[in-house]
Amino acid sequence: MSGKINLQEGKQMRFKQVNYPEITVEVEDGTIIILRNIIVNVVRLKDKYDELGNPQYLVKSQIVMTVNSPSNLRKKPKKRPNNVYA
Repeated sequence: MSGKINLQEGKQMRFKQVNYPEITVEVEDGTIIILRNIIVNVVRLKDKYDELGNPQYLVKSQIVMTVNSPSNLRKKPKKRPNNVYA
């Protein structure tokens, strides 16, 4: 894509994420890191197409990370306030 994109001319698309693939990384210290890419927003651009004729989309996503470290690397967690949910 080149040039400036006017999102006001794009169409907000309804969608459902059909799977949540994970990337799992094992760090040399034994920590396991799991990353998931969660789609937040999909916009189909007006009158924009790729070289194969497919409509172009802008996708907003958020990476969610989970960390599981060996007990010898962990420190005692801080006490949570009573009004905070786990």
